[in-house]
Amino acid sequence: MAGNQRLAGWRERIVSARAFAVAHRIAGVFVLFFVIGSLALPPATQSQPDGESNHRESAGESTTAERLILDEQSFIPDDASHPGFVTSARRLLVPPELKEAPEEWIENSLAWCDFIFNSMPPAIPEYPARRAALQRLDDILHIQSAPDDPVVRQFYIHRIEHAIEEIRTTRVTSGMRIWKLYNHGFFVKTATVSFCFDLVPGAPETSFQIPHNLVRQLAELSDAMFISHWHPDHANKGVAAEFLALNKPVIAPPGLWSDDPSFSGRLTYANRDPLHIQKIAVTRSERTILVRTFPGHQGPPIENDLYLVTTPEGFTVMHLGDQFSSPDDHSEDAIFKDFARKYHVDVLLPNAWNPRLLQTITSVNPALVIPGHENELAHAVPHREDYVQSYERLTGCKTPWLIMAWGEGYSFHPENRLMLRSIRQKQD
Repeated sequence: MAGNQRLAGWRERIVSARAFAVAHRIAGVFVLFFVIGSLALPPATQSQPDGESNHRESAGESTTAERLILDEQSFIPDDASHPGFVTSARRLLVPPELKEAPEEWIENSLAWCDFIFNSMPPAIPEYPARRAALQRLDDILHIQSAPDDPVVRQFYIHRIEHAIEEIRTTRVTSGMRIWKLYNHGFFVKTATVSFCFDLVPGAPETSFQIPHNLVRQLAELSDAMFISHWHPDHANKGVAAEFLALNKPVIAPPGLWSDDPSFSGRLTYANRDPLHIQKIAVTRSERTILVRTFPGHQGPPIENDLYLVTTPEGFTVMHLGDQFSSPDDHSEDAIFKDFARKYHVDVLLPNAWNPRLLQTITSVNPALVIPGHENELAHAVPHREDYVQSYERLTGCKTPWLIMAWGEGYSFHPENRLMLRSIRQKQD
């Protein structure tokens, strides 16, 4: 009974927030936030008085925090020493998570986050209030019990329902629109095709999942699905079955679900030779999606496919899955050496926790970056990569970037290429 009352109360807050957002969605509000400034762009360098510097010299010592701040390639192991106010050294630069929180605070916070996301969608420059909303969402999702909280789950379902409604009703006439779903899942739609990456219902082996009918709707709206690797927060057999039941291709890494030959035989295994272009037929529009697959990995043992997808309109999206190499592992060099000279990428979808994130972005040289893999709730709390960490890792990135919450979308238009490139040139 108490849980149902909380859900009802939260829904009332959402309806109230939605009504307020509609009533106050006027140009002046948006102009105000654009004038205030952008958190999506690196801060301007501030000059220091003579003889002063922001660089702190240390007598031969480098603390964990200093390594995190000064070395963009820092890889902090889980067992690194850390003060008691954080659960892991990896979380030194983000606020400590809550062990528990008042129900009213969670309900009001989620309603407010939803209001901010709907009123101030992803944009460049970014509405400053978005960062506060994403940080508040971090606070909630880093509560240990968050995956079991019915109000948190309802918020997630609500955000995915919002995305599905937008996908269904949005008519893309130029460019492409990209929605962020759960974890590293994305949905891409152009005038002629639609496809998704790493679509899963929610946190594996938990109740934190969307209902099956929403999975079915996403499969119905998509023409194809790409799976980067076998980890259950990226690959879900039930989701793949929905696509296959609709005779829609599922492009997967070789060997996925090979223990079930009758099922795996219906998958389209990726050709991990980037010189080879796979043609994925789209029955609905009689068009073709072109795919290059790069042989990546998550650490040495796990194959991870990096997909570079070209739409019939000529737009390109690259999804990196869980691509990861430790700082002393240079195996990525074979993939990304001279990459920008050989290939063109409009939008790059990397995993936010890769310690080589900035190096990868520089090598790929996309027009826009949208990171993923934040707040995977099946992970232990220290490994629920937060939005705040994404902001920190992207600080200093000269390529324009957006940080998006569940269910949010962003439209990339042909003219964005020039606009985004000009933003980058101003940073040089």
